[in-house]
Amino acid sequence: MSTKTYVSLQVPWNLLHDREVALEGSVGNTAVDFHAAVALISNGSVDLKPLVSRVIPLSELAAELPRTPAGTVQRVVVRPPDP
Repeated sequence: MSTKTYVSLQVPWNLLHDREVALEGSVGNTAVDFHAAVALISNGSVDLKPLVSRVIPLSELAAELPRTPAGTVQRVVVRPPDP
């Protein structure tokens, strides 16, 4: 049984789009941890390729969200459409 608590958010998608805001999140870590991890990834110290199971276009996100992980999927990267 899951002990996770989920919260519904109303997101101003047009505002995020218009201001080119990136929506990011992390769990159980501080902002300092997050920035340190981003720096390690950015400078090539950490290779994330083994953790990415597949890359999907944004158009497939709605179908992807309800899927239950089978233990073989690490991360799914959602690629937005080209401008």
